[in-house]
Amino acid sequence: MQLFDAPALRVNAPGCWDERLTIDLVLTDTEEQYRLQLRNGVLTYTSALQDAAPDATIRVTTPALQALASTAATPDHLRHAGAQIEGDPSALQRLLMTLDAPHPNFAIVTP
Repeated sequence: MQLFDAPALRVNAPGCWDERLTIDLVLTDTEEQYRLQLRNGVLTYTSALQDAAPDATIRVTTPALQALASTAATPDHLRHAGAQIEGDPSALQRLLMTLDAPHPNFAIVTP
C-alpha cells in the first residue's frame, strides 16, 4: 500500500536504530488489516496475520486515514477523525518521531 511506503522512505534509520514497535492498522470500512513494524531503523508493513500482540491498534475508516496521511496524524488527530486507539498510544508518537520532514525542494525529476 503506497500509503505506508512514503513514510518508510522518511525514517531516520540511524536515529531510531534501537526503536522497536508494532502498530496494527484496521480499516473498519473494508475490513483490511495491516501491521506496521519498525525494527533496526526500517519501517515495514504486512497484511499477513500475526501471532504476537502489537504495541497499539488503530481502527479507522479508509477515507479518514487518507485525510490524515496529508497531516501529522497524532493520536489527537486520529481520535478527532473518529479513530479508536487501543494499547499504547505513545507507539504512534514514537513512530512519528522517527520520520524526517520531507524536503520541500526535492527534485523528483531532474533534466
